[in-house]
Amino acid sequence: NLKSELLLFYSYQQRPGKWTQPQPVTAINRSQKINHLGGYSLSYDGNYIYFTSRKTYGIGKYDIWYSKRTGNNIWSTPTNLGRPVNSTQDDGCPSLSPDGKILYFVRCQSMNQKEGSDCQLMMVKRRNQDYWGEPEALPDHINDGNILSPRILADNQTLPYAKSQGSSWD
Repeated sequence: NLKSELLLFYSYQQRPGKWTQPQPVTAINRSQKINHLGGYSLSYDGNYIYFTSRKTYGIGKYDIWYSKRTGNNIWSTPTNLGRPVNSTQDDGCPSLSPDGKILYFVRCQSMNQKEGSDCQLMMVKRRNQDYWGEPEALPDHINDGNILSPRILADNQTLPYAKSQGSSWD
């Protein structure tokens, strides 16, 4: 049973098997709730959270947003990545490369909390700290179906993703 929105929490491993109590990321939970399953990604340095959200004042129905760590477990008010990353289509499932220079995501003709249709895998290079270049679709031999949930690994070379026979995120 899906809820209309999800709340984001974090926990730290203090030592093997010992985790801190979960804490909410209040800047996101208060103002820009995550409302898309599988639609968030923490940067490898732990300073940025990228996520998918559907808000009426976005560019498309679903857009990619981010929040920056501004202090010890304090996060900035979420910011829409804007154009050209977000489009009038549904953009989501962001995954930032370990070096922070490339963002992988999906662009779909249609998306909701449970499924996406006609989705293709995109990448965009960071131009500087605040701006991104023009997104590009990955090659046709990768985008030959309904592509979902990309995640770039720590080696910055391996990109697992799901290829749906139908359109479900499951």
